[in-house]
Amino acid sequence: MPLVKEITNQGALLLLWELTEAVSWFKEQLPGIESDPAFLKLRNEKRKREWLAIKMLLKHIGCTNLSISYNTKGQPEIAHPLYKSVSISHSNQLAGILLHKTQQTGLDIESLERNFKAIERKYLSEQEVELTRKHPDYHCLFWCAKEAIYKMAGVAGIHFAEQIALSEPANNQLTARLSVLEQQQSFCLNYLKYKDQLIVFSVSHKSG
Repeated sequence: MPLVKEITNQGALLLLWELTEAVSWFKEQLPGIESDPAFLKLRNEKRKREWLAIKMLLKHIGCTNLSISYNTKGQPEIAHPLYKSVSISHSNQLAGILLHKTQQTGLDIESLERNFKAIERKYLSEQEVELTRKHPDYHCLFWCAKEAIYKMAGVAGIHFAEQIALSEPANNQLTARLSVLEQQQSFCLNYLKYKDQLIVFSVSHKSG
């Protein structure tokens, strides 16, 4: 079973699944899943594998009800006796969930091969664009960080370049400041690499 990472950090549990199995394998592990209305809507094999891998991760943490609902802010919710917050992400090679008992979570996974430089002005400030000159991974890292913040905030229409400010990364961490609804909130984000995939995750503890 390709559960490749199980990490506890900031009181949260991060689980990562490498997408190596065929859809048929997942169906064997999840009897009856092919009749799920959400699954029936999926036409692309890649999307089916991503969706099924998330179900396997929910099964791994003891969920008997594998359904996912969404609150009024568009954030996912699961039926679990312990974890009240979940963030979900997947890339071309990984699927992941980030769980916490009380705090809102944010997770984003992307391939380092994706060309974020082409859209840098849409999501980076001038200072952040300059920071990307220091390391080839920073375009991807900054995108993932801002996506994770966006997922935690649950506020529509956040302007990534103007409302989310990032610090220079150090020791696999960076901080972010979100300015929205006339308020500011700071976050500490952690990141790691798995093969050519970048994973950024955080919980909504206020740090300033």
